[in-house]
Amino acid sequence: MPSPLTQSSGHIGAAARGAPSMPKVWVLTSNKPGDDNQSRLLAEALGFPFVAKRMVFGHAPRLPVLDNLLGPSLTALDQPRSDPLEPPWPDLVITAGRRQESVSRWIKRRSGGRTKIVHFNRPKVVTEFDLVVVPPQLDVPKRPNVLHIRLPLNRPEKERAEAAPASHFGDRPRPWLLGMIGGPAWPFVVDAETGRAFMTALQRYSDAAGGSLFVTTSPRTPPDAVAALRAAARPRDYLYQWAPDRTDNPFQALLETCDAFVVTCDSVAMPTQVIRLRKPLAIYRLPQRRHWRKTLKIVLHRLLRRDTQSAFGAFVSDAASWFGLGFTRDLVAFHDSIVERGWASYFGDGIEPPSRPPPDDLKAVADRVRSLLLTGLN
Repeated sequence: MPSPLTQSSGHIGAAARGAPSMPKVWVLTSNKPGDDNQSRLLAEALGFPFVAKRMVFGHAPRLPVLDNLLGPSLTALDQPRSDPLEPPWPDLVITAGRRQESVSRWIKRRSGGRTKIVHFNRPKVVTEFDLVVVPPQLDVPKRPNVLHIRLPLNRPEKERAEAAPASHFGDRPRPWLLGMIGGPAWPFVVDAETGRAFMTALQRYSDAAGGSLFVTTSPRTPPDAVAALRAAARPRDYLYQWAPDRTDNPFQALLETCDAFVVTCDSVAMPTQVIRLRKPLAIYRLPQRRHWRKTLKIVLHRLLRRDTQSAFGAFVSDAASWFGLGFTRDLVAFHDSIVERGWASYFGDGIEPPSRPPPDDLKAVADRVRSLLLTGLN
């Protein structure tokens, strides 16, 4: 006997003839690994066949107020270079990131409102989507169609990992400490001074432990910070400098091989990967630089969205979104939360194994989406 999700009310051709059918699922991708991985992970967890639609964007996205006045469209999409969007329209579209919002809403309109949209992160207007999945670093208020998760949905990328990492890295004394440095992300600063201080602090910690130090940069690490890391590195330290044309990226091998990790506090993806491996993790605090426009946006956001449970509060929040006040990102709150939950510590307080396992948020999201599909197919 087929499950309820394989039965249709008749809008899928096979089901109209009495045969069971599967929901039709599209995943919109746009060559942004962090966004695309979330969408693909959810699609795989649902267990239904899905089609990945590659979107290539050209023109700058429209302002939120224009999207609301003129409606969703494909004006920002480079259609000749993108996969075709044509009927039969899907039962479900999974998207992530702001540039895909108008495309998914356009699909829903073309389907006569039948297509359900599940969107990751912080959309311009929450009410335009059937479900919004919000990772913990984003300050999106509670709403009936908003699902907050405790960790972002991601998985370590297999970036050409070394086949034999132990022999590649040599016979170095244990424990192995891996330091991962990101790049500037408001309000955090990553520059030459930051890079020098990061390397020096990790060298001191590694030497006290009698082990070996590994440090990797990222695509966001600025050149002056990379130069400072290189100048401060000793012959016995292992420094990997990320570059787009390198084919020897050992990041995955280091994740699997190292004993403890230190990650700068500008990143969400890197500490999440370590947490899911259940290895000792410490967050390295970076200097902060405030800007009055960012601060004003946060103040307005908290003022206009402090009550979204009442009808009036929800109206005020939606009006703020309609006129372009986006949802904020709070990296400090994210790192505080993973420390409070026992998945990490702050560097200087020791680097201990996690006190509890990471959450299975993917299952909770998949269950919610199946329920959403069931409503649409019955």
